Amino acid sequence: MWNKDPRGILLRAAIASSADEAVCAFLSYLTGYRRCTEYTAKVYGADLRLFFAFLGAGNGIAPPSPAEVTRQDVMAFVSSQSHLSGSTVCRKVAAISSFYRWLQDTGQVAGNPTRGIPLPQKRQRVPETLATGEFARILHQARRPWLRCALVLLAQTGIRRGELLGMKLIDIDLEVGSLLVHGKGDKERMVPLSAEARAAIREYLPTRARWGGSTLLVNTQGRPIIPNTLFRSLRDACWRAGIVKPIHPHMLRHTFASDLVRNGVDVRTVQELLGHESLQTTARYLHSDVESKRRAVEGLAKVFAEAVGGRLDVNEQDNTEVLSRLMGQ
Repeated sequence: MWNKDPRGILLRAAIASSADEAVCAFLSYLTGYRRCTEYTAKVYGADLRLFFAFLGAGNGIAPPSPAEVTRQDVMAFVSSQSHLSGSTVCRKVAAISSFYRWLQDTGQVAGNPTRGIPLPQKRQRVPETLATGEFARILHQARRPWLRCALVLLAQTGIRRGELLGMKLIDIDLEVGSLLVHGKGDKERMVPLSAEARAAIREYLPTRARWGGSTLLVNTQGRPIIPNTLFRSLRDACWRAGIVKPIHPHMLRHTFASDLVRNGVDVRTVQELLGHESLQTTARYLHSDVESKRRAVEGLAKVFAEAVGGRLDVNEQDNTEVLSRLMGQ
């Protein structure tokens, strides 16, 4: 049904009469046609239901229908979320905006009440990555064959968690050394497999051969691995490796991208490998490289300070002064 209906015009019900019905139909569109992950649909659904619950809470009655929502309603909701981070608020508004774009496309509303809404500024955070040697320690403690394969693929290809867990055996070409990745919005991309990634897959396949089905990663009952299982298994491996900081699967993707940038790979290539729609999303990994250079310069300043007999605090004194003193000798 969805393949013949790219706009989601044919709904389970002809026209959603209530907010809850409309949200359910929209989530079905996201997972059925847009091929969004279950996690994305779950988050969007929670954001939309919170929004409509907020609108109904003020007057003690049922939430308004989507067509009755105004721009002032959205602004009031945004103001009520001021205790949250700018990124979280922007995500909630993005969910509402996507919902109303779909409602417009299906002819259920005339306009989008989120248009022109002022949003809080998002703080640009440097992506968290693994420290040198941490991945090897974690991998050493990955006791299940599927987990070793999963971790190597995440670290060596930079694919998303959902892309990994949805991977089919047919998507892998070990002879050529390539992986067909089914990304967000049903977009596909080819990602090369390193020698380590191919070796990890070959090591896992004899165990995988006990079970039928098409999914690459399965548990001991032959069922596809779910996100919670991956997260808990990674957490347990980190605990056994003596790593106490929180590490999640997406951190391996961040580490992959940051390592590429540090090794001089151009940002366009990194964008293609990661499957980013916007180059701006990829550009945040350039900030991590700048951060590493800043730390290197500060470390060098300390060496300079010791060379001139000073004990300078680089957090308080300009590095230029250190260089000037050294050059003056």
